[in-house]
Amino acid sequence: MNRTISTHFDHFTVKYLVASGFMGLANGSFDAVFNFFLATKGLSKAEVGTIYSISMVGMSIAVILQGMASRRFGLRLVHRVAALQFALALFVIPFCGTVLTTGLVLSVVSGGFVGMLSTGAAIFGNRVAPDARVRLFSAFFVSYLGCAMVGSLAAAGFANISLWSAQGTYIAVLLAAGVLALIMCFFRETSIGMNPMELPQRHNAVQGSARPDWFPLSTLFAASFMMGGSILLVFRFSNLIFTDVYQMSVGDTAVVLGVEKLFALAGALVAPGLKQRVSHRLLIGTLTVVAVASLLLQAALPTLGLFLLGYFLRITLNYTTMPILDAVSISAFTKGQSIVSTSTRQLAFYAGGAVAAIAYGALLQAGDAASAVALAAVMAALGGALLLLVREHLPVAGDSPAEESPTASART
Repeated sequence: MNRTISTHFDHFTVKYLVASGFMGLANGSFDAVFNFFLATKGLSKAEVGTIYSISMVGMSIAVILQGMASRRFGLRLVHRVAALQFALALFVIPFCGTVLTTGLVLSVVSGGFVGMLSTGAAIFGNRVAPDARVRLFSAFFVSYLGCAMVGSLAAAGFANISLWSAQGTYIAVLLAAGVLALIMCFFRETSIGMNPMELPQRHNAVQGSARPDWFPLSTLFAASFMMGGSILLVFRFSNLIFTDVYQMSVGDTAVVLGVEKLFALAGALVAPGLKQRVSHRLLIGTLTVVAVASLLLQAALPTLGLFLLGYFLRITLNYTTMPILDAVSISAFTKGQSIVSTSTRQLAFYAGGAVAAIAYGALLQAGDAASAVALAAVMAALGGALLLLVREHLPVAGDSPAEESPTASART
């Protein structure tokens, strides 16, 4: 099979990166207004937390179902279905009338998103040479996060100039996100549908028969659970804190959500270099300490400038840590256990978010933003400590190392 090596990606891979850009445009504009749209419907913060909890449970289930479907039907079909469900559900969600239906449709959106990430990483990660994979996924983050920033800023600009009602404006942005997602589907189809390249047709192509090592696997589950619960506050509730505690306008908040992509991009770009130059224990320990410190700074509810400093630092550290968490979920287990371990990592991450969403929603509803951020700090500390324990239980000498199968961990 001809592989893309050295300095250039072939045109199929370029189309994948273009599709990732449109995914960023759609997701960035969606994230910028969705919470505010829910507020115009009269939903409380506790109800918003319930919606996100339902969504995260749906993402956990999607990880399992997509893994089974990939093994049975192949990666291409699952990739197509995930892209379509993401795009089509965006057209439905503005017209959901209850907390339950909104949560269920959001879980369809989120499940499609995570499906595109995992199958896209598997398809194109196997397309390029091993020494080009870090560059490929760095290019993915540049495309996705850069366009997500543009989407957030465009949504903010439209919200500021729109003459429609607030709810009508937000519905227009959500529908525009659906249109962008359909364009994304076109580029995804042309990147894989007419692509004659040889692809791994089964998600478990490297699966072995080794029994899982339960102690490190359960520790990985706990670490991922805590880390997923911690970062959900930033991903889904930060704009509520900006508007409620600091009285920021919807437009200004959307601008912050756009600018944060620059910090996320910086974190993603420095992760490979740090991983090569700094020992695992020192790197995870340092990232955890700084992440907790940034959250404790925010928990004090200082001036807006200091709060934003802590917020942007937390975003940067998240996108530095997640590639390392993905790597540990593979490298700390033998080849035969790698599929189980990576699936466990994803499942636990979203399950942690599902539980934390309920707590964050209840605390913000009670007007206790400080406690919500403090809870995120505690979960970050526990997650980092547990991740160090996973590394201490590496396979014994002679075990086959797992193949690299990186997955992108973006805002979902």
